[in-house]
Amino acid sequence: MSTVSKPKMSDFQTAPTQVTTETLVQDLFNKQRANFATDVTKTYEWRVDQLNRLIRMLKDNYDRFTDASRRDFKTASQENVFEVSATIATSEFAKSQLKEWMRPVEAPLPKFLAASGHKGLVYREPYGVTLIICPFNGPLLLSLRPAVAALSAGNPCILKLSEALLATDQLLLELIPKYFEPEAERRGRWPGNSDESLEASVLFHNSHWKRRCGQGSHASGC
Repeated sequence: MSTVSKPKMSDFQTAPTQVTTETLVQDLFNKQRANFATDVTKTYEWRVDQLNRLIRMLKDNYDRFTDASRRDFKTASQENVFEVSATIATSEFAKSQLKEWMRPVEAPLPKFLAASGHKGLVYREPYGVTLIICPFNGPLLLSLRPAVAALSAGNPCILKLSEALLATDQLLLELIPKYFEPEAERRGRWPGNSDESLEASVLFHNSHWKRRCGQGSHASGC
């Protein structure tokens, strides 16, 4: 799992050339796609390991995530606790069901094939790199629940963090490289237009994505 966010201008002041949004996104995508091409993500071990890492990240930093939610939303304390607890519970449930989800599913066959002893099975294969555009109105649950689904299905995922959740974004950018494998440490940053919907559009309409998860406006995709 990797993250994408927009930098401050100081991040680019020493750069010899300007790097476009498309270039940085493509670089991050290529790294994830190369990892997917090894077929490592198809295994139960990889999938459960990703879920364990996510659960450990949330549990180890429970208070920090609830505090980040409070600073981003300034809502009742129980709502901030719910954001973290519900995300952990979603991850734990996915882990408990993972072996069942990965089992081949028997498919109906024409009678003449079934009568001759043939059997049809559907093997659930991962699609590929998944883009998750995080919404502004749910700092963890609405952002990480799609990530749980993607990782459970064996799909590497890239998070496009919302510009509206500064505290939560900063925490995720800090912790994801610490808890996930090296290929997840690459965090894409780009000099973008002040209109976030334009940046989201560049990501959302990249034809390479195998699956896209977004909430809210269809025009912005986030």
